[in-house]
Amino acid sequence: MIRKKYTKMVDVSITSKSAEAVLVTGITGYLATENVKALIDDGWTTIRGTSRKSPDDAKLYLSKLVKYAENNGATIDFVQLDILD
Repeated sequence: MIRKKYTKMVDVSITSKSAEAVLVTGITGYLATENVKALIDDGWTTIRGTSRKSPDDAKLYLSKLVKYAENNGATIDFVQLDILD
């Protein structure tokens, strides 16, 4: 069986990133935190992140990331999410 590779990029740019929010799942993980920094640097101002931790615990755990967001005019909202509930 031959699988076809798709190399076409899809443009998902949004004209006003400050009017939209982006959702990052597993925000307490290393890759997610690096992605959040990149999103902030790209101009996103509202970021929502899911975590298995409570919102207060996630905010404390990622205090440096929260401070980075605040210093760059962005906010991060944390939402506790458990797929087993």
